Amino acid sequence: MVVKDKSKEKVMNMLECLEVSWIRRRDFHVLTVGMDTYTTDDRFESVHMEKNNDWTLKIKFAQLWDEGMYECQVSSDPKISLFVNLSIVVAKASILGPHPLFLKTGSSINLTCVITESPEPPVFVFWYHDDRMINYDSSRGDITMYKNSEDSTTSRLYIKDATAEDSGNYTCCPSNTQATSIPVYVLNGTYGERPAAIQHDANISTSCSSCPNLSFLLFLVLTAMVSRPSSPGWEDYLQRTLRSKHHSKRLARNIQRRPSTVRCSLLDRYSSGVWQSMDNGQRTL
Repeated sequence: MVVKDKSKEKVMNMLECLEVSWIRRRDFHVLTVGMDTYTTDDRFESVHMEKNNDWTLKIKFAQLWDEGMYECQVSSDPKISLFVNLSIVVAKASILGPHPLFLKTGSSINLTCVITESPEPPVFVFWYHDDRMINYDSSRGDITMYKNSEDSTTSRLYIKDATAEDSGNYTCCPSNTQATSIPVYVLNGTYGERPAAIQHDANISTSCSSCPNLSFLLFLVLTAMVSRPSSPGWEDYLQRTLRSKHHSKRLARNIQRRPSTVRCSLLDRYSSGVWQSMDNGQRTL
């Protein structure tokens, strides 16, 4: 024996005779009445589930400006209204660690891209080296992705035995938000002292990552010397630059003993001097 709830059935029949409207409260724009849409924005659509008599306002490709209060209004007497506050969450992607990242030849590139404020995990996360997509099954490394929490996902890029050819711009490109990039420089560490920013592990942050790196500037000076063809007065310039190199090494040791705030100021001052010296020698970088 089946017992029917007649009171519920009466309510359902009554609702079928009424119209349901969706109103955007920000400007009191009537978006839909029943199944009819009253806006030129075709992203809005009224969806009716006849089985349970639900009325849903569907907004495709939601944007930030869609945020705000919406009213579901039933044309009864008196009118019945239900208010819904819509919040739009924009996913964000960021690559952890210092920017730019300096590494020594032979070390591993280990980049971590975190996608936050994402109600749903991205369908995919692609990694690019400059304009070239990195294969997931690379023999020198791999790419992994896992979900941290309800609104956070992490993708890791690992490349072993880095060489100078691995230098460039690395981009993390999730399917559900804007891409983010990091410059990576792989140096051979031959010239001058090893820069403080050079790391054996990409997860180790530098103490002064935003400052010009003194040893890297020395590397640029020597590169300019090697790449420049011989010309009158060049030997004298070479000798002066080599003397400057030995002086700079002593200066670097002195700077490393200073507090980080003082260290940045000194490196900025010295970097200007290096470029001026290279300009005087007609740099060819």
